[in-house]
Amino acid sequence: MIDKSNLFKVPNSNSNDAKIKKIVYEIDKSFFEKFKKDSTNKEYLCICSGGTTSGCAKDNYITVDLRKNYNKIKFDKKTGIINIGGGVLMDDLLKNLDKFNRTFPIGLSTLPGIGYILTGGVSPLSRRYGLAIDSVITVKGFFGNGEYFSLNKEKIIKEKEHKIMEGIKGAAPFFTIITEIGLKTFKSYPIKIFEGFINKNELEELIIKSEEFPKNMSTQWIFSDQIYIYIVVEIKTEKDKILAEKYTVDLKKYSSLKIRNYKSFNDVRFFPKELNLFELNLSNHSEVISLLGNDLKNNTKDFIAVLSEINFLKPNKSCYVASQQLGCNSNKKK
Repeated sequence: MIDKSNLFKVPNSNSNDAKIKKIVYEIDKSFFEKFKKDSTNKEYLCICSGGTTSGCAKDNYITVDLRKNYNKIKFDKKTGIINIGGGVLMDDLLKNLDKFNRTFPIGLSTLPGIGYILTGGVSPLSRRYGLAIDSVITVKGFFGNGEYFSLNKEKIIKEKEHKIMEGIKGAAPFFTIITEIGLKTFKSYPIKIFEGFINKNELEELIIKSEEFPKNMSTQWIFSDQIYIYIVVEIKTEKDKILAEKYTVDLKKYSSLKIRNYKSFNDVRFFPKELNLFELNLSNHSEVISLLGNDLKNNTKDFIAVLSEINFLKPNKSCYVASQQLGCNSNKKK
């Protein structure tokens, strides 16, 4: 469970200047009753489930902070499904799963809450296990009109419930407050990572290589004042082991890349401090925006040139591009 003594007054230190109306820590039908009785009484809500965006606190808005009262975690050894509250951080999820030698495809940061999952959830493991939201089995919460819902993807019969579940997959934060979700989890396997600073020419080469990677390998790179890359290899099968050895020989030509071995994906931490990415102050507000695109192929050089122009014009160090090469199972609708 989350250490409540460490909760910020507002979700993100970059939100401290927001003149929010109030913070709500508990959601039930009574919360919505006063708005139903008076149709002219409208309120705008921001939802906080993690700590990576200042968008969960705005002037004259109510912030619903789920981290305080919706942080329970319960793992079912029999089914491999873990139920987590709407205020559970990805770091807490992995720490709990580690006790059972299980893992979940979180992204590059451990700070997000379930908003990461409900908006898709791109992970270094997505090529093999799909997007994070593909692993959602059950979901509970409230619609904007105060109506409570509880859905199990494997037990849906009614067409209306099917449509709601489809809507929740990717758009949940826009019309619901999710208080609990049940997730399919995966057995942990060793991870090998190649990481380090590279130049633009090396980035171009590695992007092209990574677009042809097998499903147990993925590439993540961060483009800021410097370029940092992670090539993540999960070693689950004998074939994975053979592929890891093959690519190790190929990647050794990039002398700046270090090889690190981990017992589990749960132990990996991305974003090294040397990147100096974060510049926090009251005048900065942060948001994470995700975009999907096709393989770059022959357009890679032009793409890097455009990124260089954008990077030159960025207003502060907190602006950067973090890219993950998808494909394989992440292309399949589940």
